[in-house]
Amino acid sequence: MSEQLCSLFESCSMMTFLSTNATYVVLICALTVWAGIAAYLWRIEQRLTQLEQSPSEHTP
Repeated sequence: MSEQLCSLFESCSMMTFLSTNATYVVLICALTVWAGIAAYLWRIEQRLTQLEQSPSEHTP
C-alpha cells in the first residue's frame, strides 16, 4: 500500500518519516489533544472568574 501512495508523490520523504517514526506521530497527536484540553479548561476558568467578579442579576 505504501508503494501505491509513494507512486502518487514524487518524493516519499513524508511517507518514510511517518512510517519510521510512528512513535513521534502518536506523541505529537497526544500533545495536541492535551494542549486543546488545557486551552479549553483555561478558557472556562477565565469565564468563571469573570462571572464571579460581575454582579449577579439572578440573585433575589
